[in-house]
Amino acid sequence: MPENLQLKKGENHVLQLKGLATAGYEWGYTIENEKIVSVQKQFVATDQTEKKLAGASANESFTITGLQKGSTQVHFKQARSWETGNSSNEKQVTVTVI
Repeated sequence: MPENLQLKKGENHVLQLKGLATAGYEWGYTIENEKIVSVQKQFVATDQTEKKLAGASANESFTITGLQKGSTQVHFKQARSWETGNSSNEKQVTVTVI
């Protein structure tokens, strides 16, 4: 995953993060400034999930769209919804819309 991402207004970029939903972990995100970018999430089937292998988790895909000029940070956090304060994994990307 890139640390910095540059988009044009209206342009999309897809990030894929390794899923662990079968262990109860799911990626969530926060956007520092929602006027600059939007994010859409979906699960993506892999060869392992399509073969229905036990314990295989689908990857999670995030489409980031540039809305207006500026710069903001998108913070991704993989955690279990019933646990507070614990995170399995965290990632951050700075998005600049030109």
